[in-house]
This record gives sequence, C-alpha cells and structure tokens, in this order.
Amino acid sequence: MELYEAVKARRSVRAYKPDPVPEEALSRILRAAQAAPSWKNSQGWHIVVVRERDMIEQIGRALSGNPRGTDYHTLPALLVLAMDPDAAERFDGKEYYLVDAGIVGEHLILAAQAEGLGTCWVGWFEEAPIKRLLGIPDKYRVVMLTPLGYPAREIPPRPRKALAEIVHEGRW
Repeated sequence: MELYEAVKARRSVRAYKPDPVPEEALSRILRAAQAAPSWKNSQGWHIVVVRERDMIEQIGRALSGNPRGTDYHTLPALLVLAMDPDAAERFDGKEYYLVDAGIVGEHLILAAQAEGLGTCWVGWFEEAPIKRLLGIPDKYRVVMLTPLGYPAREIPPRPRKALAEIVHEGRW
C-alpha cells in the first residue's frame, strides 16, 4: 500500500478477527518502528509483542475502564510500547521521550495499515498492572498499547476538519 493511501485508510479498529498476524508482516511492522527517528538517535523504546491468549485477556481486563474499549477475546496480537524517559531530554517543559513515542507509535500504526492490519492507539490505561503483567522494568513508562489484527468489519472514515481550519500561511 502506498504511504498516502495508508494514511488516508487508517482507522481506529476495536473489533478483530481471530486470524493470526503473519510473521512476515509483523517483522516488517517492527522494522518500520525500528526506523523511527528519535531524540539524538537515542531509540529509547522497547516493544513487547503479546500473542498469548491468556495474557491478552488479562491485559484486556486491566484496560476495562477505557470508555472506548476493544474486544480482546478475539485479538491475535497486542503491541505494548514502553519508553525510557531518560533517553531523551526535557526542554522548555516538554518531555521529548513522549514525542519519540508518538513517532514510533505512528510508524507501527501506518506500517500495520500498509499490511492490511488494523490497530487502535490505546493511551487510556493504568500503567502499573500492565508493567506488572509484562515484567516491564520500573524505569520505563508504558506510553501506548495497540491491538494488532485483521479488522472484523469495515470502518467508515470519521470527519476531518477542513485544511482552512487548521493550516495558517505565514503566521496564525
């Protein structure tokens, strides 16, 4: 899939077919994440690939407070993005490891879309149970989780603001 097609076609998928994610596709998705830029090339991310059914369901239960929940009962894979906050600077009140997380996360999501797979950026969760379940060291922050699999249904596009509402030429 061409990049602009993947960007335009990407949707937040919350229901998945149980079909496994092909190893070759997963490998390409993880390589796309590996290629993401980061603060001073620090590459402060770690990605946990979860495919064990019981673990996915335990994590799903830990996310049950999320008002826009995902069906974890058929989900074939879950990617968990953990970041080292010390791998990037803090400047002008900004935590740049979060910028790095946004970039690597978007690489994952767009690469998955290019593979015909669905994802959904999940950022609403309690971090402690996720870290405990997956054995993530204390110094790392879990920034994002994304289900990964074939969408159970087609999702229509959501409305987007007009460019005239968000783009400013020269100055605001």
